[in-house]
Formats: sequence, C-alpha cells, structure tokens
Amino acid sequence: MSNFKLDSDHDIIIGRGATRTSGDDYTIQLVKCRLLFILDTWELDTSLGLPWFQTLLVKDVEDSLFQGLIYDAIINTPGVAGIETLNLNRNKDSRTMNISFRATTISGNILQSEVNSGGSN
Repeated sequence: MSNFKLDSDHDIIIGRGATRTSGDDYTIQLVKCRLLFILDTWELDTSLGLPWFQTLLVKDVEDSLFQGLIYDAIINTPGVAGIETLNLNRNKDSRTMNISFRATTISGNILQSEVNSGGSN
C-alpha cells in the first residue's frame, strides 16, 4: 500500500516535490497520523483520533490510561505487528507529549520513530 508522502509539518507535499511513500516509511507515517489526529475533528467519522483534549492532556489523567490509548493506536495501525518499546514523556504544564516507540512490522522489520504532540517531529 502507498500514499502521498507528508512533509515535516504533516502536510501533503504538492507540486514538483510530490512523492509517494510505501513500505515501512508508509507505516511510520500512518502511526504518526493516528497519534496526532484529534478525536471528533473529522465530521465523516468522529470516532477517529485520540482524545487529546478530552482525556489525555487534562489534569490528573492516569498513566495507565494514557499508555493504553497510545499503545492501542500504534498496535492497531495497518502494517504494525508488535511494539517492542513505548516511551511517553508528558509535560503537564505545557500540555505537550513526546512519544517514542520501536515496533515490528508485519514483514519483520523494526521501525523506530518519535512523535511530538506539541511541535514538529
């Protein structure tokens, strides 16, 4: 499967620089999109996304809930077979999150990436 490659701001590259991505790069792009997508922001399917503002970046959210929702988003991404490591670093004051993970693909390759909820990746 392939799709348009996104730039560092997660926008589709259009014009002469437009390219497609596939394989492991596509899987990493899918994971990042799933982790950064905010629940209830797409009117055609309000169940997509993570509840960042409703649940995850609120005061006193339990770490187990936080880790579980992030884990589920990654493991349920097409192309991901397993998660080897998942590290979460929350800054409650600035309401930002850094997620780093190492996952195995269905083809047996290892993916490693990082997602920042409050800035560029």
